[in-house]
Amino acid sequence: MRKNLKISTNHISLKVKDIQESFRFYHQVLQLPIIRVIGSKDKPSLIFLQGLELSQMKLEEEWVQPKTGFFGHIGFEVENIEAWIKKLEKENIQFITRFREVKFEKENMAVKICFFLDPDDILLELVEWRELH
Repeated sequence: MRKNLKISTNHISLKVKDIQESFRFYHQVLQLPIIRVIGSKDKPSLIFLQGLELSQMKLEEEWVQPKTGFFGHIGFEVENIEAWIKKLEKENIQFITRFREVKFEKENMAVKICFFLDPDDILLELVEWRELH
């Protein structure tokens, strides 16, 4: 019997012009709860709300659409990212970033990630969060 690997939608990533204003809108106006904030409270680098990741659009990204924010990627939360990577490799999926671990020491968190494209070239991400010791 083949065991199915667990997967669930984790977030949609938005690159925004003003992270504080977007945070105010999505958290205070739409009332999406805060999941975690990466970076300082007054100058966060990432804000995770329920189902949504906000990140500040960087100057080098403005060529995409200079007057608006833009869609970044769809993130899926998984258990055992290494098993998922092996599964995707068997399906001949081409990775943009095969595997990377990012540690957020101040927040005592780490995330394993990989990026790949769907058949329509939409950027997808697998994430596996864990606490640092």
